[in-house]
Amino acid sequence: MATPVPDDLLRIAQYVGLAEDAGYPLSERQLWTYAETPLPRRTTDLARLGIFGGRGALVDAVPYMRRVGWILTLEDGTVRLTALGRAVAKSGTTGVLAEAPAPVGLVILSPDDPLNLATLTRSIAGAGAGMLVDPYFQDDMFEWLMSSTSIDRVLLGRKATKLGSLPFIAGAAAKMGRGLSVRYLPPDRMHDRYLVAENGDLSMIGASLNGVHRNDTAIMRVPAPGAATIKRRLANLWDQAMPVEPKSSLTE
Repeated sequence: MATPVPDDLLRIAQYVGLAEDAGYPLSERQLWTYAETPLPRRTTDLARLGIFGGRGALVDAVPYMRRVGWILTLEDGTVRLTALGRAVAKSGTTGVLAEAPAPVGLVILSPDDPLNLATLTRSIAGAGAGMLVDPYFQDDMFEWLMSSTSIDRVLLGRKATKLGSLPFIAGAAAKMGRGLSVRYLPPDRMHDRYLVAENGDLSMIGASLNGVHRNDTAIMRVPAPGAATIKRRLANLWDQAMPVEPKSSLTE
């Protein structure tokens, strides 16, 4: 089926996605270089990769992709696909940027695996616009969550006096048009960590996502009927939780 996205722009979106999935965020300079450099001739290997081909260069690609909301440039100069950008990349892929798998079965995360973060990203992104329940999820993980997944609800364990930068994170998400609701309960109300996928699948996460670079852990599908019971409890906890009100300035 034909895609309404121009092939050359689609190819650049796929390029950023490929780098992210490999655990290598591109700098904007690297992306400019890719966009501006004439494409090489097709060879068997390059044709198999599917990210080259065609002729010419796109000197306006990066500002265009930023303007239309496909990419974000972070403070350190690296470029990330937004949820929209990832969807655009997937819309025309021919097997290069594989559809993120749903969080089914068993996923092992080892700190000794150099692609540990890429594996984690695929697993969480596979939940679509789902809910992450992680009582110990830290503020500095939200940038990764917002730029690399479509998760739209996060339930944390926090004291009302310990919200830290959460209001500003929620404000940044609102300003970006990134649908993200963050709620919190007292720390003693929760312990286990879960991922509720957009399609209703439920997975249990062994350790907090903050520690996947330190500890071996796993993401495991919870079978029915136990999943239904847990999801009802999580829904009740979400309803009882306090929302984090977004702020965009210190004077609010």
